[in-house]
Amino acid sequence: GRPVGLRNRGADCFWLATMQCLRHTPGFVKGFSGTWSVPATNLAGSVSRLLHAMQEAEGEDQVSPAALDDFRLNAHLELPASDRGKKLIQADSANQRQQDSHEFLSQLLDCLGSKPLAGEPPPSPRSSGPPDEETLKRLETV
Repeated sequence: GRPVGLRNRGADCFWLATMQCLRHTPGFVKGFSGTWSVPATNLAGSVSRLLHAMQEAEGEDQVSPAALDDFRLNAHLELPASDRGKKLIQADSANQRQQDSHEFLSQLLDCLGSKPLAGEPPPSPRSSGPPDEETLKRLETV
């Protein structure tokens, strides 16, 4: 199918463009291909869900906003602060600032580890449970 654009809801283009590139990187996608049903309760699950949503949306207008929101939330929670002491992805798109794509990609790959790139499934979702109520409410206002 034809590539799908991801709707930029602020200054998200640095991570949206990166995820589009990864969606079309066979070795990366292969690492998640058997995990479409993994719950999006951690970053690996959110990556899997977003890649699947992008695949499913090919030929349509846009990817499910829920898949983008899940990814945003889990990336905010799990990716470390940058060298400048700030999170690259904010939980609320209204607070998002433009960042370096290469810095985001490096953090994402470091956080995911090498297993997805080797064609193995990502780690199991962590047992700490879903995001807290306050974080979910902030995302609902987006």
